[in-house]
Amino acid sequence: LSTSSTSHPNCATSNTSNKENTQKSSTQLVLRAAFVLAYNGFPFDAVEVLESAVSTKQHQHHQHGDTDAPSTTETTNMSSELLLLGALHLSLDQTDAATSIFDRLCADVPSSPHGRLAEFMRVLCVLNYSG
Repeated sequence: LSTSSTSHPNCATSNTSNKENTQKSSTQLVLRAAFVLAYNGFPFDAVEVLESAVSTKQHQHHQHGDTDAPSTTETTNMSSELLLLGALHLSLDQTDAATSIFDRLCADVPSSPHGRLAEFMRVLCVLNYSG
């Protein structure tokens, strides 16, 4: 029985999807790390992890010469991180920081699921203010 000639179907991926998969998996890792940190009582470390990931993505975006590209592309690429970061800020009673993040998501990606969720989170920020 020779199995060397049969290739695994999942191994055949193009370069572009590889790049997307790498970005997706790094996002997944960052989100998982932040969640685990927050869940285990280290919310400030979780915020640090997310802020670091966001600034790294912004830096990469500008490094590729996309300085004239709209910020919406940038926001779309890191909307998951921003959403979790905003939620963490809100849970830490850092309502101003949370509100600015949700405002950015509402402005840049309004019709996306993340944008709609950000609108709801913005309402929570307002409710948090009124105490």
